[in-house]
Amino acid sequence: MEKKNLLLYLEIPFCPRRCRHCKKTALEPRPEWRRAYLEALRREVSASAGSMPDYEVQAVWVGGGIAGHMADEELGELLRQLSRWFPFCENAEITVKVHPGMVGAETRRICRLGGVTRLSVEYVTKSLFEYEALGRFLNPSVMEVTEMVLEGSRLAQSFDVVLGLPGQTVTSLTESLEAALRYGAGHISLYPLRLEEGTSLEREWREEAASMQRNPR
Repeated sequence: MEKKNLLLYLEIPFCPRRCRHCKKTALEPRPEWRRAYLEALRREVSASAGSMPDYEVQAVWVGGGIAGHMADEELGELLRQLSRWFPFCENAEITVKVHPGMVGAETRRICRLGGVTRLSVEYVTKSLFEYEALGRFLNPSVMEVTEMVLEGSRLAQSFDVVLGLPGQTVTSLTESLEAALRYGAGHISLYPLRLEEGTSLEREWREEAASMQRNPR
């Protein structure tokens, strides 16, 4: 019998800091919290093993927060065990969400252990002006370091670029897309920014929209 497609989404709720446009609960990535969460996630996923015999895994997504900064052995081991609990198709893809500047040798090691095939890079924009408006926690230029770390790896890379940023222009958007391609993006996803009511970015936009539009690019 032909198997049905199964997509696994593993929620990682930890971020170093909540950005100004985000309403998600960004849990502080304390090592003890991360280990306890991964253990609970492991128990939940393993409990589902055998419950879907007519399905096989086509893809696994590890994200929600910034999963790539969790260079814990437990994360790699959890991903490695997935193929023991679920049948995987031959070309199944495992994707981990990462942030520029937060990818190191340990990240690569965890990816090898867990069979990760792709990194989803939350690049957002090349523009420092737009980056600072969002309250991001690292300068976009740190992607240069990430590129060096990933040199020689077999990991595919997709890049997330955001549309509708405060002050974004056709020029700045074009520069962001061109930069993503230079860094090796095999795929680029464009996400429209949504100003969530109650966020600090939404409040500032209502009060200071004119100044937030003064992008030097």
